[in-house]
Amino acid sequence: MAKILLNAKGTIDRIIRKHYVNFMKYSMMGVAFTLYEAFLLWFFVDYLGKSTLIHSVWIVGLSTFFKFYYYVNSGMMKKKFFEYLLVLVMFYAANVVLLLFFVEVLGILASVSSVFLAIAFFVLRFLAYDRLKILNN
Repeated sequence: MAKILLNAKGTIDRIIRKHYVNFMKYSMMGVAFTLYEAFLLWFFVDYLGKSTLIHSVWIVGLSTFFKFYYYVNSGMMKKKFFEYLLVLVMFYAANVVLLLFFVEVLGILASVSSVFLAIAFFVLRFLAYDRLKILNN
């Protein structure tokens, strides 16, 4: 078991070292777009009182396209939108299922669960992009 964990850690370390610059771009844009989305959601939903469902779909949807084009134009990612979107959809679905499990079954606070899952899936999405050869080397 220890050997498997060491091999997994070595693989992750190797991928991160290989893509250090891309991971930094990915991280900075992840933080920037998260703040941007939070601000827009606050403005439209909380401040203006608009529909949460409609505006969250628009904001997250547009943000997805903007992030992809930033990643491509910065040289971090290849122009493979379908693969990019497939990874996002799979991880968003897993996020919803695991959040429900953590909160409803395990009784963990939603705020704690969502932060944990956001960080975990942030790194795992990057690794999935690498695995699918979407990232430029």
